[in-house]
Amino acid sequence: AGGSSRANNAKEALLLRNCLTVMEIEDPIAAVDAILRRVPARALLEVYEIGVFSNVQEFLYRIAAKRGKMRRGGVYDYEEAARSVLTDWNQGKVPFYTLPPTRKRPTGGLEIASGWAKEFDLAALNASQATVVETASRDDSEDFIAIPAGRR
Repeated sequence: AGGSSRANNAKEALLLRNCLTVMEIEDPIAAVDAILRRVPARALLEVYEIGVFSNVQEFLYRIAAKRGKMRRGGVYDYEEAARSVLTDWNQGKVPFYTLPPTRKRPTGGLEIASGWAKEFDLAALNASQATVVETASRDDSEDFIAIPAGRR
């Protein structure tokens, strides 16, 4: 039983990342419960224009009543209500975001750089490139072949 629970939790996580379709989830009510744990109730109240709820069953009851999700005999269909909420989630109708992690500030004092580091010594870089160009232009080795312009 523990393995199937972990597999279902993995499917819920994939669904909430829009990696699965709504029809691929075996337990849509548990997936909606995961949404309720992540999204502030105030945001859900605004999106769905429903009354206050205290748990997933009450939330799905209000969604089913508002959207007319019923089975035979006038019983509310919580699974269909859950699937409609999951569809809304996948389409981005349910607002959700996470704040970026906070960065720790350095504990040492801050200082402004007074100059370039040795690796960024542009004068030394230009001097070394000039030396390479001069050496290459004086090299009469047979490694180079002169090709007149216009010929291939």
